[in-house]
Amino acid sequence: MAEEHFKNIIDFLPDPTFAIDRNGKVIAWNRAMEEMTGLSKGDILGRGDYNYAVPFYQAPIPILIDLVFGDIPGVKDKYSVFKRNGQIVQGECYLASVYGGRGAWVLAQACPLLDDAGNPVGAIQSIRDISELKQQKALFKQLFDNSPEGIVLLSSSDVIIDANRGFEELFGYRIEEIKGQYLNEIIVPDEKSGEATVLSGTALRGSKVYEETVRRRKDGSPVYVTVLAYPVEIGDKVVGIYGIYRDITRRKKAELLLRENQRALSNLMSNLQGMAYRCHNDPDWTMQFVSDGCLELTGYTPGELMSNRISMGRLTHTEDRERVWQEVQASLSKAAPFHIEYRIVHQSGMVKWVREQGRGVFAATGKLEALEGFISDITESVKVKEALWESESMYRTIFETTSTATVIVDEDTTISLANQFFENISGYSKEEIEGVKSWTEFVTADDLQKMKEFHCLRRVDPTLAPSEYECRFRDKYGKTRYVLLSVSIIPGTNKSVASLLDITERKKAEEQLKYLSLRDPLTGLFNRAFFEQEMSRLECGRYNPVGIIVCDVDGLKLVNDTLGHDAGDAQLMLASSVISKCFRTGDVVARVGGDEFAVLLSRSDHSVVERACVRIREALVTYNNENPELTLSISAGYAVSDEVPVNMSNLFREADNNMYREKLHRSQSVRSAIVQTMMKALEARDFITEGHADRLQDLVVGLAGVLRLPGSNITELRLLAQFHDIGKVGIPDRILFKPGPLNTEEKKEMQRHCEIGHRIALSAPDLAPIADWILKHHEWWNGGGYPLGLKEEQIPLECRILSIADAYDAMTSDRPYRRAMSRREAVAELLANRGTQFDPRLVDSFIRVLKKGEM
Repeated sequence: MAEEHFKNIIDFLPDPTFAIDRNGKVIAWNRAMEEMTGLSKGDILGRGDYNYAVPFYQAPIPILIDLVFGDIPGVKDKYSVFKRNGQIVQGECYLASVYGGRGAWVLAQACPLLDDAGNPVGAIQSIRDISELKQQKALFKQLFDNSPEGIVLLSSSDVIIDANRGFEELFGYRIEEIKGQYLNEIIVPDEKSGEATVLSGTALRGSKVYEETVRRRKDGSPVYVTVLAYPVEIGDKVVGIYGIYRDITRRKKAELLLRENQRALSNLMSNLQGMAYRCHNDPDWTMQFVSDGCLELTGYTPGELMSNRISMGRLTHTEDRERVWQEVQASLSKAAPFHIEYRIVHQSGMVKWVREQGRGVFAATGKLEALEGFISDITESVKVKEALWESESMYRTIFETTSTATVIVDEDTTISLANQFFENISGYSKEEIEGVKSWTEFVTADDLQKMKEFHCLRRVDPTLAPSEYECRFRDKYGKTRYVLLSVSIIPGTNKSVASLLDITERKKAEEQLKYLSLRDPLTGLFNRAFFEQEMSRLECGRYNPVGIIVCDVDGLKLVNDTLGHDAGDAQLMLASSVISKCFRTGDVVARVGGDEFAVLLSRSDHSVVERACVRIREALVTYNNENPELTLSISAGYAVSDEVPVNMSNLFREADNNMYREKLHRSQSVRSAIVQTMMKALEARDFITEGHADRLQDLVVGLAGVLRLPGSNITELRLLAQFHDIGKVGIPDRILFKPGPLNTEEKKEMQRHCEIGHRIALSAPDLAPIADWILKHHEWWNGGGYPLGLKEEQIPLECRILSIADAYDAMTSDRPYRRAMSRREAVAELLANRGTQFDPRLVDSFIRVLKKGEM
């Protein structure tokens, strides 16, 4: 029965309400919920797996009610406003699909359902449609912005927080110019400063202030205004001032004229900021008299109101009419004055908040004769209160959701508030931080004294301490990171707000940039800029004698051109390693050019510098003995000076010239050595099939013999057969040994071996005679070959012979991606490509030789 009673209570609640048990199954779904979602309770009761979320989000997903038992990642993000108080959660969002697709802004609240022992057995959520409230807030904001009067919101220290367009137009300032400045310093003439101070003080003591006075526009011209100032109160505390300025310059001039015509009283009545009245006690509030202020307040003239063409009762907002009537009657029954705040609808349709102060006029017999009173416009003060509430809510939301770690610090350095991002960066929870931790606990010892000094100075004068500086932050686990700290005093308090931006990565990047500005990115040695700085430093002569060694990597261009720049870079890195290991820690070793290195040796005579050069040569010999696959060669030259001052440019030039003299002596032998190393690498890889080069030599010699070529040609043909593919040392193994056909890009890469081989052969005297044949050995008889597209007799005879023999041996040998063909099948392929790929006459000769068994 208790459960049924609970469901009946929920069913008759005015707000859409539903409940789930501890397992997430729907146990209640009231009538308002059916109306809102279009889903009957019969279709939803007993269902779980978040099915109750489908009418709102078209998907079974966790929603607000599921947060009663704990946070679920991502759920809070569905709500524009989210609050939690223990297990009670509130959220505000827009639901597009409710009320048959009409949609609505809603405020939802969920809390646990408890059994008699106080244990949670489920949860309940109610939903309230706040669409109209949202619209009203937007309207109030529009009213503030579009009010013709100048309105300004001040802090408790007279600092401008906000101002509307009317204020900007009245005084000639844009809000961006004056926000954060003292109002009295901007618009108050010097002779009125005392009066302005009294006005502010009165309002801050909680009293409303109304004054007609003179203020100053931006251009310096005076303007007569009425100042209506209200204290802005939160609870019992005045936190600011709400000021309304109206330009009464014209009115002041009119008053002078009226005063001259003895119409001061009439003028005063016509310019009251509000409406004085006398009326009957009936629901229409039939007017007997109204002052001229009614026009501004209601949009209607006194004549219109007193003729009852439009009644004050009809101007009262429909939602407030009954309440106003009841409150007035209650006061009249006690013969007491009445004070009411309510809304009226202006002739323009604009809604205004008004305050009415009145009393009943009774005859001597006690009979009520009329009501008299005054109605004033309090729309702006209501807006200020709402704006203050919204502002506080907004700033708290900003504080909590800003992506910067932020804290509020008390004067004694205790952290009173911390947002989620500070929790993340510090490793502590809010409960462990707020009111418990001192700000100084998060600062490293090296930065603590500086921070304490800033903390004290800021409370004497905020300008004495920097508002932004770097420091090191230590978290719960002892991890230190660099942060950019921004600190400022909260106006009117001794508290400060501090935000932290983690700049650890930026600091690392700065250090890296500093390193890169001095270092060569490839080798890690010092770069030329740093080397030249050091040269300038040594010119003074205090470090004499000074030596310079200049080194150059031999044959680097050949390696780059044949094996590629990756291989060249590897050579440079090996060279840098070999060279740098030969010197002391204090010596400056730098890469000063593409293939050039240089070393500065301070306080080093000729013998020291010469021994260093010897160490380089010995290190090269050791390296080449241990790494014969690609030898490293370096030319070196040096120069030493003990002059004062030292001309370091001349000294470098002398060392550079000495290096080039050595390079000239050994350049040809170095290039030959590199080529020989490549030839050995080619032989070692034997990348096509074992014995290919030897078989190919036999085939080309056999065919050359039938063609009766001279002996010298046959010798060069043997060399071509052996080294025609030397360029493949520059082709990656992933292409050479791919177990299958090559794709288009891989074919283009493979075809480069002809050009690479050509460059290698030109660099070696032994191979130079066959360099041109190596370049052209893949040309086709019909012009379809590469790299030059030669055809027929344009192709050297030796290349045509090699192409037939090479193709035959390739077809009759096993490959990674296929088995070898038979001799018959290979001959058939040669005949099929006779006249296209191969010289037809040479194919015929080659086949005859095969049949005779001469090859």
